[in-house]
Amino acid sequence: MSKVKVIAFYLPQFHSIPENDKWWGNGFTEWTNVKNAKPLFKGHNQPKKPGRLGYYNLLDVDAQKKQIELAKQYDISGFCYYHYWFGNGKLLLEKPLELRLKSKELDLPYCISWANESWEGIWHGSPGKLLIQQEYPGKKDIEKHFRYLFNFFEDSQYIKIENKPVFTIHRPDLLPDLKMFVETFREQAQKAGLDGIYLIGGYNYSLEWSPPMDIFDALISNGFNHSPNYLLHEKYNLFTKQLLKFKLKFNLNKPLVYDFEEINKVIKSIDNKNRKKIEGIIENYYPLIITNWDNTPRLGRKGYLFDNFNESTFTKHINDCLNIVIDNKNNYVFVKSWNEWAEGNYLEPDEQNDIKLLEILNKELGNFNR
Repeated sequence: MSKVKVIAFYLPQFHSIPENDKWWGNGFTEWTNVKNAKPLFKGHNQPKKPGRLGYYNLLDVDAQKKQIELAKQYDISGFCYYHYWFGNGKLLLEKPLELRLKSKELDLPYCISWANESWEGIWHGSPGKLLIQQEYPGKKDIEKHFRYLFNFFEDSQYIKIENKPVFTIHRPDLLPDLKMFVETFREQAQKAGLDGIYLIGGYNYSLEWSPPMDIFDALISNGFNHSPNYLLHEKYNLFTKQLLKFKLKFNLNKPLVYDFEEINKVIKSIDNKNRKKIEGIIENYYPLIITNWDNTPRLGRKGYLFDNFNESTFTKHINDCLNIVIDNKNNYVFVKSWNEWAEGNYLEPDEQNDIKLLEILNKELGNFNR
């Protein structure tokens, strides 16, 4: 078996854009929510503060360079940048990735994940507020989308599997004509002189949705996305769930707290079921390593977080994920995430733990790859 490589999802929302200024106030970035976070119950560890990398701006080449140096030091093989194409050529938060393309000194391999969802205010504590609609105008827009991405696909640093550029779709279940999208992308790759395109279905597809035969080259685990709902269903009776909804509506509750050990058990169970479901259809199923969770900086009391996330439970989770790739043809694992600070979901050093998570991941990866 070849050595396992780690690809970390990467959030580019650490620089201001006119749209966010309009929606949330001048100078808004992901750091705004992080800095404004409050402890919501006794023992709640908020706000989180970045460590050695500081409150960086991703339009600063030196900031990205420091991230890359740290990632390489701990054997992160690449970043997977979230990419926002809303249809009709509308992009947001594209500048850090474009800067990455222009600056050859930023030399960590990378790929792109299309985060194909509408932006709603719920992610910043304003449920019911639609900020920008994700649209799917049709084949011409898909071709335009590919032409934009081709600038990255032909970059020597771009991650390729079987000499095909890797591209992930965050919510494949939302595409009105997934087959047309995939066929168009593969056609465009051939016309552009590529050996093909390596398409991965993202981690946020629903449990009910089954990928059509031969659509994707691989899938990323969706176990994390569904584990809190599963535990909520198992833990509470109907009356308690209705009471919880009432408290959520009027902001009377404390955030939901889940035991990370239980979360990991559910992820493992879902992964096993998924692998059986796609056996003989899709060759590779990539696990998703979770680096803790607390989205209360965004959602306040409507958010949720993990308890019992420590060196022991994180190590167990990493090894459960690594064991999945033993049967894969291509040995990659994805990590959520490198820097999703407002979800308490990051590998980057913070003031409290410094590089502890990077050290644990690096150690377990090294043991597995021996």
